[in-house]
Amino acid sequence: MDSFRFTTASQNISRSESGAFLLVVALALVAVISPQAAFAAETTLDSPTLFRSGLEDYDQGHLGAARLTFNGLIERLPPDNEWNLASRLMLARTFYRLGQFEQAVEKARSIIPPVPGAERWPRSTQALLAQYTPYARYLIALTNYRAQNLNEIGDIANQMLDDRATPNTLSTQIKSLFRAVVADADVEAIEGVPHEKRRLVDVAAALNTAHALYAAGRLGQAHEVVEALEINAVDGSFWADVLMLRREISSALQAEIKIAVLSAHAGPDSALGAQLRDGVAFAINAQRPRLISDVIQVDVRNELEAIYAVQQLGRNRSVVAVIGPVRSDQTICAAAVAQAARLPLVAPTASRDGIAGIGDFVFQFNPPLGWQGRKLADFAIDSLGAYRAATLSSPSTFDQAMAKHFADRIVERGGEVLIQEVFFSLDMSKQLVKIRQAGLEVDSVYVAMRADLDSLELEEPIEEGLDTAGILHPVTTIDAILVASADTMDLISAAPQVVFQKLVVHVLGGDTWGKPAVRHMAGENVEDIIFASPFDEQSAGARRFTDRYRIVRREDPTYVTALGYDAGMLVAAGIGYGYTTRRKVREYLTLIRRYFGASGEITIGKDGANSAVAFLTIRGGKIVPANSRLRRAVEVEIESEIAREEAEKRKEERGY
Repeated sequence: MDSFRFTTASQNISRSESGAFLLVVALALVAVISPQAAFAAETTLDSPTLFRSGLEDYDQGHLGAARLTFNGLIERLPPDNEWNLASRLMLARTFYRLGQFEQAVEKARSIIPPVPGAERWPRSTQALLAQYTPYARYLIALTNYRAQNLNEIGDIANQMLDDRATPNTLSTQIKSLFRAVVADADVEAIEGVPHEKRRLVDVAAALNTAHALYAAGRLGQAHEVVEALEINAVDGSFWADVLMLRREISSALQAEIKIAVLSAHAGPDSALGAQLRDGVAFAINAQRPRLISDVIQVDVRNELEAIYAVQQLGRNRSVVAVIGPVRSDQTICAAAVAQAARLPLVAPTASRDGIAGIGDFVFQFNPPLGWQGRKLADFAIDSLGAYRAATLSSPSTFDQAMAKHFADRIVERGGEVLIQEVFFSLDMSKQLVKIRQAGLEVDSVYVAMRADLDSLELEEPIEEGLDTAGILHPVTTIDAILVASADTMDLISAAPQVVFQKLVVHVLGGDTWGKPAVRHMAGENVEDIIFASPFDEQSAGARRFTDRYRIVRREDPTYVTALGYDAGMLVAAGIGYGYTTRRKVREYLTLIRRYFGASGEITIGKDGANSAVAFLTIRGGKIVPANSRLRRAVEVEIESEIAREEAEKRKEERGY
């Protein structure tokens, strides 16, 4: 409402900073001198200058000073003066901003016809009265909106919309205000509207319903409501609004909206590609979105093909989102091109760090490995009390990234990383012995035992190569060890070797620990191992998806299928809700919080990557959620307590 400005019959009002100073002088004179002197002051500070000063105070929030200025002009000028009329409207607006609503309404009504004596005013002042009246009515409507007075606002809306002097912008505002009060009104308030005024209320309510259906993507229902409105609102106040909404809905119904899936149709990645496509197709068939006209399947087997594919899709304006590819290296190439084209790309499976950081049109559903490492560190400290750690990883860049982020986070949280090792074969004994030694060096009990052994003179040396596993001292000083590898054979080999080296620790890692091959072949050696995974098959959403998938496909879904399903569901849902352009799809994806889908929880962070990670463990060969206090934690605590007691006894026996 504060956007309009006053125009007198003779001139446009311009403003300057000098008005504030002149106003102070004028107010001081008014307060202390006689009426004759006040009149003289008025000749010194003319009405336009004083009015301009009042406007400056109003705009700057000096409402008390503005009120005094406008009130002074009203008292000193005759009613038929154009500055008196303008000051009355501005005083009403000032009262409104001050929260003095009764005074605001009183002043606003003073310039709404019929105004006593207005028929004798100069024509220029009568023209201004007609110009200011709609604004005065709107101000009264605003005041009644605060009180949710539906009847009063309905009367004002009718008057303003029937008045040809009402500017188009103000007509739009009063219609929006009226629709807002209708939307907020309860059933009793609407039923209490007299029958002769009910038509406007019904049209506004129906228009609200049509807009809500359109925004929710329910275009068919929205179109039906608008068709009925065309009959009821013909030539009425909302006629133009109804026609505009109908054009928008018709355009949306006719528009082609497509999504694309990038995956390998042949070659070594064809199985994963088929799983991704199957998950997306399963989601689209479940949603059955009316707005998606086609799902384009693009065969992508390497980085160059990913670049060419997204370049072509970027030129096709009907494509509003891309899902895939499966591999991180291909996804990076595709994402860079998609970002340049401002085409939203959802990477369901790629887990390399930094993919979502390529740009704000790139989204990563599979939490990056580095992020998983950091979350594992938080879990180790918060749930296991594990402040002393070690890492063992394969030479893979990805596995080393997880180990690095895990170690960095442990240190950030005030913990200690004793050692970080990398293995290069399935025989990890050298690396595990180094980890053992690092743990023993901080074990006071072991240090005391070594001192005792060193003081003894053995008659015969221990035979070289003798299996000493039975007499190895348990290492209980390392709280957790991260074993990172995406290779199942690495983990199948690592699990028994950790046990053999008597490392009594929490073993943590990535989701490869949960693969069936690892669980079946490593057996009891993987019991209680904790791993982070983007796929929580025990979640309610995953179970519902798995049950439906088994019924339709007669087989179990893979985690790639589940991630593809979630990507397809969320993109289709956004389009169904009316997010039908590339920019809108991107906007919808940024809003995803705590979506519990087929793969588990998805929460898109500020960087565009999924920040939700499930922590799982293995019990009896089955995957279950990891509890905050695990059985092994209790065992470690008991063994540590026994070791401390033995150390204290030895100290007493040695006399110190």
